[in-house]
Amino acid sequence: MEKFNSVEDVLFWFCKCKMLRYDLLQKDISSSKKVCSIDDIEIILTRLLLSRTISADHIKVLKKYSDQSIIPVSGMDDDYDVFLWENLMDILFPVFLKKGFLQAVDDVKSDAVSTCKIQYDSDLQDLKNDSDTIADTCCAIKI
Repeated sequence: MEKFNSVEDVLFWFCKCKMLRYDLLQKDISSSKKVCSIDDIEIILTRLLLSRTISADHIKVLKKYSDQSIIPVSGMDDDYDVFLWENLMDILFPVFLKKGFLQAVDDVKSDAVSTCKIQYDSDLQDLKNDSDTIADTCCAIKI
């Protein structure tokens, strides 16, 4: 069974399958069987909606962009759409990861963790430099 490369790929596939429904899935959409069914994705989205983790606006944005197989882009698309899309991806990524729907996420997670650590270390150094400057200033003016 073929795993997906990203959360977006799962959602684009789901929306296309919803349009064509199950009987056309294997013939027209994909040459290989997927690791989940469209019902699996529908159940996840329904549970998130019923638990109020996501809203109807998330679903509207999902449909709007998935029908076109595009990702909303900041500066080109509505800012609220971009926010909702990114929020939905953040919510679904750990769910799809835990379910085993995604492939090669260790590399993605590793890169993300490295990037976050570098940014954290940089921010920490900036904070230390700012603290030293503030401390020097406070000592100089004897607060």
